[in-house]
Amino acid sequence: MTAREIRRIITENKKHRETLFSEYNPVTGQGSPIPRVKLYLTSGKYILIPEYLAATPALTDILSYGSVSEYVEAKNLNAKEFNEVLARLRIKYDFEYWAATCATIFDKESGQEVKFKLRKAQRKLLKELVLRLFSNKPIRIILLKARQWGGSTLVQMFMAWIQLFHKKNWNSVIAAHQDDAARNIRAMYTLMAERHPAHVLNVRLRAFEGSTNNKQIVGRGNVIYTGAMTHPNSLHSGNYKLVHCSEVGLWKETKERKPSDFVNAFAGSVPVLPYTMVVLESTAKGTGTFFHRTWQAAERGENAYTPIFVAWWEIDMYTTPFENEQEEYEFVSSLTKDELYRFNMGA
Repeated sequence: MTAREIRRIITENKKHRETLFSEYNPVTGQGSPIPRVKLYLTSGKYILIPEYLAATPALTDILSYGSVSEYVEAKNLNAKEFNEVLARLRIKYDFEYWAATCATIFDKESGQEVKFKLRKAQRKLLKELVLRLFSNKPIRIILLKARQWGGSTLVQMFMAWIQLFHKKNWNSVIAAHQDDAARNIRAMYTLMAERHPAHVLNVRLRAFEGSTNNKQIVGRGNVIYTGAMTHPNSLHSGNYKLVHCSEVGLWKETKERKPSDFVNAFAGSVPVLPYTMVVLESTAKGTGTFFHRTWQAAERGENAYTPIFVAWWEIDMYTTPFENEQEEYEFVSSLTKDELYRFNMGA
């Protein structure tokens, strides 16, 4: 590799890092993957709201006045009360805003409870979820992913958001390879519910019909079911609208149990309607499996699933800085053909 080629790669790498670590503020809307428009709060200060929210009659009226402050003055409204109304509209229609202000998650890196501010890779998946939701299209996704970037967290919180603010009696399923794995995912929901601001919505869960596996959201009617591939009879065909199948690549096929039969037992009953959602997600766990076959069929357009791939180089935590320019130069000069291929893919 020539010195000129090395310098070109170093320059290109800066662009890759700028993309990976681009500025993101879910409260103002900066850096969101969702198409947004400016909503001026005053003549010089604005936030970015989703286009679909701006198209609603309430926001269209506000936008016509030029700014929120001008609208409030013209309508002779109480500014504080109106801002609370606006915040509630954003909570209902802007997932990123709700997540950053109301949804608490456990951060594995810091070991702390934090508000849910989406990573770059999570925003890639969110774009597909939101655009399909507000286009009144059913969500059907198969997600092939690297580890530890919060794909399951996003899927679970998105389903929770639908159940809390958009749909009543809209039951969900968490299915995993083992009972403990399914319960661990539901624990995300439990933490969010316990920490959710009561003035926005008091979220309480209770056992559903005496079951320790299934929980119901008080006042909403939505039930959160859990099940495992090791106990295929734990989930039967029922009134399910939201399905999250986790680490499907680990679901072993035996003479007695087939992953396809297990999934079809509950996911197959989800109606093809707006606000319904089925997500199959997994890391790569070999070839010829149910998940691998379903992924390949999705790539060929032979099933209802949209394939989404999240590579390790799209995840901000998988980075290590160079100590100095010399180290960076030497590293780049040592890249193999395979590593250069990955770099040109975006690594």
